[in-house]
Amino acid sequence: MNYNEIIINAVYNFEKDNSLKVSHKNKEIRKIKKIGRFDKYITKLNYRFSHLKSLKRIGNYYIPNKTKYKVDKQLIKDAQKMVDSQLFEISKSCLLTAEIIKISAKMKLRYSFKSLEFTSAILKEIYKDKSFPFKAQNYKWIKAIAPIIHLPNDYLEIGNLHIDRNIEEGKTITVWIPFTKYKYPGIVTKRKIVRILAQYLGDRIGNFIFKRSEDCPLRESNNPGEWMAWNDTFIHQGMLNQTKEIAIAFMVRLSNNLIENPCINVEKLLEIDKKNNDKSLIEKNKDLLNNAQNIGMEFINQIKNTNEENVNQFLNKIEESKIINKILQDLNSKKEQIFVLHISHLFLSLVFDKVRYLNQKKLINESVLFEELFEISTLHLKSKLSKYFL
Repeated sequence: MNYNEIIINAVYNFEKDNSLKVSHKNKEIRKIKKIGRFDKYITKLNYRFSHLKSLKRIGNYYIPNKTKYKVDKQLIKDAQKMVDSQLFEISKSCLLTAEIIKISAKMKLRYSFKSLEFTSAILKEIYKDKSFPFKAQNYKWIKAIAPIIHLPNDYLEIGNLHIDRNIEEGKTITVWIPFTKYKYPGIVTKRKIVRILAQYLGDRIGNFIFKRSEDCPLRESNNPGEWMAWNDTFIHQGMLNQTKEIAIAFMVRLSNNLIENPCINVEKLLEIDKKNNDKSLIEKNKDLLNNAQNIGMEFINQIKNTNEENVNQFLNKIEESKIINKILQDLNSKKEQIFVLHISHLFLSLVFDKVRYLNQKKLINESVLFEELFEISTLHLKSKLSKYFL
């Protein structure tokens, strides 16, 4: 097993399960309609029950002593080479273009061979750390890496105070890994007594307390690879990057549930060692990521060139696209095709979300048709992925 195989298999299994769920949902649609009016009550009850269970574990975080950081500095430097050079040339004169470049860079970092190798090295450190308070060995899966990219003064990336608890995920651990130098705190929280009061007194009172209490940085600055971790009831928030340099971090979620993301078996990930053919595998991984980006950009270019007069031809142009068809034909296997299309779909879905958000905030002024074409594109790719499992 190598890093390419483990992420390609994770994506394949995710899409296969997704396809089966969609098929089952279509068969059960009548039953769903009958019980639909009760869904909101069931969801509320599940949330309440999940909240009550979570009260047994107080929000907590862990920052290891700096002497415990043993990851090879060269490994970090090699992984950092995956950062898209376009990020350093972003012009905010076109906000949507800047966001597309950011999302594209996130996709490459999320699924890259070197990112997985780097993450695996961090997890090995965690497993060796006897002071780690969250019993990492009890967790079977990690969610696919979630890169966070903070451009200088990037207000779109400011987070709100939140916890990571999710009903479907169950009990989880989050590992926050600086991928570049952070010349600012990156993550802040509130004083412990404030966090405990907020956890037990509920959201409304908690928010009232939070607004009147000061932020507490977990660390004033962060070097690459100097990770920290917290449980799913720990209240935290990302900060605005007010420096002049890009800051990037990885969020890695450990869980025992297969959640709505490609999930990697931790035990299998930690078993992977360096191999003689790693260089060729790294190049193969780069090619697959570039293919996914090129398919995504072909969709975006077609969207930009489509208007009310030729909208009916949009999907025909996509189906007949020489770029997309050649990429898929040149791939070695069905799994590689699914891997590439999965990334393209996620790329377009995230851009679509950003288009809607920017339009709602009146930060851009794209047409309703523009949004509709993004939605058509994501549905088309999802349908294309599902057909692999018919």
